[in-house]
Amino acid sequence: MQTLQVGSISHGTLIPADLIDAMLDVLDAFPGDKREVKRLRQEKNSDWNDEIVNNLIDRLQEYAPDFCYVGMHPGDGSDLGVWIDWDSVEIARYDRELPSGDELPERNRGRFLVVNDHGNATLYHGSKEIWAVV
Repeated sequence: MQTLQVGSISHGTLIPADLIDAMLDVLDAFPGDKREVKRLRQEKNSDWNDEIVNNLIDRLQEYAPDFCYVGMHPGDGSDLGVWIDWDSVEIARYDRELPSGDELPERNRGRFLVVNDHGNATLYHGSKEIWAVV
């Protein structure tokens, strides 16, 4: 399944029309949402509001990678994007649902978090990289 990339979707504005435009651009890349994107673009007007923003955030969340959320960056409230939910990562590690180590094991069939000595983290599912942060 196609997922979103970790990072910004829109930065520097909280104007609903700007946020909605940016989110529609992202959603347009997902085949199942083209009809909804087209409908919203045709209805574009000054009535676009926070409710539509919240609905689109919920829709984008369906495409978020494991242990990520769509919302405002914790350090910058004007940066809407896809961010790693470090609390859920730590809970999953504590509950042993997310094994981790400093290198990917030879046989990895599930999710595995690699954290190197510099603190860089990469989430794998099998041998496929899901996300990586420095």
